[in-house]
Amino acid sequence: MFFPGLPPVPILAPQCYWALIALAEIGNPQLLLPWPRRRLVRAALQRLQSIAAGIALSAGWAGFWDQWVLSEAQRQWSKPKSNSASPLHQALAALPLHQSAGATVPQHEQPPFTLANPNWEQERPPWFDLLAQWNRKETPDHV
Repeated sequence: MFFPGLPPVPILAPQCYWALIALAEIGNPQLLLPWPRRRLVRAALQRLQSIAAGIALSAGWAGFWDQWVLSEAQRQWSKPKSNSASPLHQALAALPLHQSAGATVPQHEQPPFTLANPNWEQERPPWFDLLAQWNRKETPDHV
C-alpha cells in the first residue's frame, strides 16, 4: 500500500531515543528488589530521565519521523506526567508536526528554540497527509 517507490526507512536521531526515555513512566520495576534498594533504583531512574531530557533539549535535530514517533508516544502513553510544563514537554508541544495535528502552545510557553530540523518536511512521505485526513474522518469527533 505504498505509492511508487520504496517504502520509507525512518532513521531516528539519538536525541529522539533520549526524549523517549525522558517521557517514559517509571512505574514500579523494582518490586522484586529488596526494600533498601528500591529507593536507590527509583532515584537512579529519575536521574536518568533528567539527564535524558537535558540531552533531548538541543536545537534542530527532530526530523519528520522523530516528531511522528514522539507525537505517537505522547498520544498513546495515556498517563499525563506531572511535569507536563517541563521544558522538554513544552519543546515537544511546539514541534511543527505536533502543531499541524491541532495542538497549540501559548506564546508565553514557546521555547526559545525549536527541536525541529529545519529540513524536517523533506522527510515527510507524500501519503502522510492523506493518512492524516483519513484518520481525522475516522475519529468519533468527525463522524
